[in-house]
Amino acid sequence: MRLFTAVRLSESLLKDATVLLEKAPRTSKVKWVRPQDTHVTLRFLGDYEEAWLPALREALREAMFGLQPFELSCWGIGAFPDLQRPRVLFMSVEKGLPELGRWAGAVSEQLKARDLPFDAKPFQAHVTLGRVKEGQRVEEVVEILRRTDFSHWRALWVDGFELIESQLTQEGPVYKTLEVFNLG
Repeated sequence: MRLFTAVRLSESLLKDATVLLEKAPRTSKVKWVRPQDTHVTLRFLGDYEEAWLPALREALREAMFGLQPFELSCWGIGAFPDLQRPRVLFMSVEKGLPELGRWAGAVSEQLKARDLPFDAKPFQAHVTLGRVKEGQRVEEVVEILRRTDFSHWRALWVDGFELIESQLTQEGPVYKTLEVFNLG
């Protein structure tokens, strides 16, 4: 099972992301994310055996202790490694960055305590919009996305996260929520 933990977008923020993705130029150079699949990854866990799931669920429940709900909002476009040579195009998270970092850290701590695997790359909050195909130049796409007006976008109240299984298919990943972890 290929797993990750993530904060899903609210209905209102999902509508905003859908409008943005619909404005994005249709080009074979970019594999766009389906709007309903947009999320902020807290931790990519990787491949898990089913026998590890009870310990994983316990770790994720424990990670919730001491966390506080918060508001998250998106503002601006970014890319990995950068906008001049993008491989991944994303929306930046503006409000809620410190809190998201604490949540990702809490998940990491609980996974480490149980010796469960996860990708230990430094956390960087973002909402993936699309993946640029190898060697393609997409300056025109970047310029159109950069002109997005985020001033009317609504904030998301974050009070939980999901454990999600990612099944890779020819059409792209298919996400299935295995469990929702909420505060309180």
